Amino acid sequence: MFVPGLLSFLVAHILYTTSFHNVPPLRVSWTAIPFGVYAASMMTALYPGVAREDIAVQVGVVVYMLVISLMAYRASLSGNVVLIAGTLLFCASDSILAWDKFLHSYAWCELAIMSTYYAAQLCIALVHT
Repeated sequence: MFVPGLLSFLVAHILYTTSFHNVPPLRVSWTAIPFGVYAASMMTALYPGVAREDIAVQVGVVVYMLVISLMAYRASLSGNVVLIAGTLLFCASDSILAWDKFLHSYAWCELAIMSTYYAAQLCIALVHT
């Protein structure tokens, strides 16, 4: 059920990204560098675990990482601190989830994943109300 879940959250992040109001058109700027470093670092760290999965998971994880990084980058262009916090919390939640699934599980992972996930949802909902 991992791939269907990944796809549903991928679609959700694409919809979130397109729903951000008052965000300038996508442009390349120096502020994109931290998001690119985040994506490259996570993919490098996750590679040993992701490489053991089938191709659908491998491709899905790469695409998902690019989309969530783009979502956080677009939020950073908005200047809205709450929106930025929400997208960064999503990055944290999904990073912990990926680490838990592909590398090493810790007892605290589920609590960390869910608390950052709900905090991310709250931040984005506050911006969109």
